[in-house]
Amino acid sequence: MIVTITLLLFCQFAGEVFVRWADLPVPGPVAGLVILAVLLLFWVRRKPNLDDTDFARQSQLLIGALGLFLVPAGAGVVNQLGMLQGYGLGIAVTTVVSAILTLAATVLTFVGVKRLLGDKS
Repeated sequence: MIVTITLLLFCQFAGEVFVRWADLPVPGPVAGLVILAVLLLFWVRRKPNLDDTDFARQSQLLIGALGLFLVPAGAGVVNQLGMLQGYGLGIAVTTVVSAILTLAATVLTFVGVKRLLGDKS
């Protein structure tokens, strides 16, 4: 458990450092999530014969503590409530339209791949 929390805090810290160093308009915890995903990807590829129960247990611990990454991003949104009042409608419309476009692109991609590979089900 301590190793898992240490990994989470390290990834969040690395995300903050990277975002500030690169001057990116992304919250540090979000960059930390990307760093965590990359680290986990390399860890799983390095140990292909990973015991399923060990991996499942560690994954559940990481998922349980995942909220640690999103608290600072949520606090950042609360700090910008004044801007949200001015642009709230535009942000809401953009969010809904982008979600619909993402779903449509996903469906079209799956349909295209299914046609390309042929119906094997």
